[in-house]
Parts: sequence; structure tokens; C-alpha cells
Amino acid sequence: MPTLAPLNPAAAVAALRAGELVAHSTSSLCGITVDPRNPSGLDALDALKRRGAGAGYVHVVARAADAQGWAGELALAQRVWDTLLGPTTLILPAGPGAPARCLGPDHTLALRRDPHPHVAALSGRMGHPLVSTSLNLPGEAPASLDDDLPPELARALAGRLLTAHSPQQQGAQGRGKPSTLLRYVEGDWQVLRQGWLTQDALDQLRRLRP
Repeated sequence: MPTLAPLNPAAAVAALRAGELVAHSTSSLCGITVDPRNPSGLDALDALKRRGAGAGYVHVVARAADAQGWAGELALAQRVWDTLLGPTTLILPAGPGAPARCLGPDHTLALRRDPHPHVAALSGRMGHPLVSTSLNLPGEAPASLDDDLPPELARALAGRLLTAHSPQQQGAQGRGKPSTLLRYVEGDWQVLRQGWLTQDALDQLRRLRP
């Protein structure tokens, strides 16, 4: 069975620009990332995840500034991420820079700020959001980078794994919870996926307004 082999950040970015899939750690679950500007990468991810057109994608950035032009309401998003310290994905109005194929059916962009060193290494070098989805096949539990991956998943990744360069950079290895998923509608926050969110955090959130 193919195994995941280490890539340094520069090699991982080159693979993404070539339309390839790359495995990486995040602050919650381990993920698979592709460059949303490369249709070949999106095609490969759709085939692996058996996704239909128009389903949208979750995107990650290390800094809100890296989503400039891709998403609206970034000032509000920054305040939310600064208030809620757990991994939180926000449904935001799309900006003109976001590829249409990556958007939800109501012209929105799902965006998560993730301070994990892998996300910073990739999105910082690319200069824009990256598609990121959980490291698993449809219907299966998210995997850890320490797991033996299913053969189909290992073949699709073809050994492309961004690795940490020190113990401090390891971060989550796929044993956390999915991120909380929120949407701001008509002056209030809708919780679309609970994730790590507690009632105290939700009360804090509801005091935030544009």
C-alpha cells in the first residue's frame, strides 16, 4: 500500500499548484488540501470525496488578511475568531476573488482561520485561502496521520504529506472534534454544527455585532 512521505512546505506548495492533493494537520482534524484556483485539484478532490457540483468547500487561512477579496465581513469574522479560540468555520458572503466553483449555492464562502503551523506554511505561501476537507473517505471516520490509511485514500494522496519540523509544530493529529460551523443571519448567529462550542462561548458570540 502507498505510504505518506514527508514534504517540506515549499514542495507541498509546488504540489498544490500542480493540482495535487496534500495531507496536513490542523487545529482540529487532519485534512486534505487543494488549491481552489486549480480545477485539476478540485476534480481530484471531488472524485475522492464523491461530491457533486455546487456543494461548496470549506477553506482555511492562517490570517484573515489572506482571505481579502475572497470573503466579505472579514472585520466581523476577525472579531469572532479572536473571541472564540476554538476552531470555528464561518459562512460569509463571497467576494469577487473567490472562484465560483468553490462557493455555496447562495454565493457564500465557508472560511476557517486556523493558526496551525501547517496551515500557516501553506496559505501564507499561496497568499489565498485553500480548500481543506477531513482526511477520510465518504462515510468513514476521519483518520489520523498516524493511522494506516485506506488504500484508495493513500493512492489519491500518493505520498504527499506536509510534515512538522519540530515537536512544537505537530499540533492536532486527527483526534480532535470538527470545527464549529456558524452563519450570521438577520442579526443573530445560526449554529450549523456544534463542534467544540460551549454555551458560554455562544453567549459571548451573540454579543458580537457588525
